[in-house]
Amino acid sequence: MKLNKECICMICNKPIEISVNGRVEWVNQGGSKISDIHICHDECSAGYRNLPLNIGDWIFSQFYGGEEYVYSRLNEMEEENPHIADKIQYIRKQLFE
Repeated sequence: MKLNKECICMICNKPIEISVNGRVEWVNQGGSKISDIHICHDECSAGYRNLPLNIGDWIFSQFYGGEEYVYSRLNEMEEENPHIADKIQYIRKQLFE
């Protein structure tokens, strides 16, 4: 399993060079529940824009746990949050397939 070199920001719809800039960002609803998830440039991030949200993220240049961890964690998120399964599948395809 290997990361793609590029994906598309789900906020501004412009390309992201994965090794340089970007993240998977999600809005926590409490516990393991997530209300939204997206891929975005650092500058499109809710955290960078100081939006009042409880967010979590994986910064592409700092993928702790490695690619396999991120892939398996996306699978877990999909199981725990079926209401956003489409977005998680899209993100997985953008990052890995």
